[in-house]
Amino acid sequence: MSRASIDSSGAKIGVKYFATNSYDRLTEWKRDKEILLITSAGYMDGWNANAKPVGLSVDDGQIINRSASFDMDGLVLFYNVAPQKGGISIFDMDKKYVNLEYPAKSGSYQLFDPRDNITDRSKFLNVAVELGLSVLQTHLVYSEKKTQEENFENIYQGNERERRYLAITIKDNDVHHIVIDVPDAIKLLEGANDTKNILEYLGHKVIYILNLETGNVNFLRSSTDGQITNLNEQNGLTQREAQLLQDWGNYIVWYIID
Repeated sequence: MSRASIDSSGAKIGVKYFATNSYDRLTEWKRDKEILLITSAGYMDGWNANAKPVGLSVDDGQIINRSASFDMDGLVLFYNVAPQKGGISIFDMDKKYVNLEYPAKSGSYQLFDPRDNITDRSKFLNVAVELGLSVLQTHLVYSEKKTQEENFENIYQGNERERRYLAITIKDNDVHHIVIDVPDAIKLLEGANDTKNILEYLGHKVIYILNLETGNVNFLRSSTDGQITNLNEQNGLTQREAQLLQDWGNYIVWYIID
């Protein structure tokens, strides 16, 4: 999904994160939206609608979880207001900084280390609230800021299972968001390395690859399925899929910004 304009009116593809009361809010929000893709997003501390995202989490300027996960190096910021509405920024927290424009539209940037510095974490969350951001913490399985050895040193360690990745790339001078679904069992970094190699073969410069949660809640739907307008069992979803969507409170949604 290219972030360039998709028609002469300047419409673009945007992305939004839902982390709390997600099903009800998604149902209301999507009424006037053209939805392109929905996927389960980050890790949760339980398996029902009352579960909370693992790691730093903010939803439309509302703090959901103040506790950082020290095992996860990826931080995703979702912009919900103009002029960056529908865009995201990704940061490699192993590199000890999150670079955020503050105050808004000021042209000035502040550096934060929200994972490893508790003072910075508090300041960062306050700024995220003020700017109306959404925030997701997850595993960063490839970062252009790391060497090949740092990214893939332990490529064959861990369990084999289905995987899903979000790659941020540049091709033809445009930023692309690419969701890669791997239904067959594969190790986490092995799949990330394969993903990077395939995208590079297709002409993309890979900036970041993030891990998306599949686990017990493995939900992915695109508009080509004809199931985006009405997300319930009576409109194309299986009973299990409909229940997962209602119970799991953590989604990333791509849509058209008019």
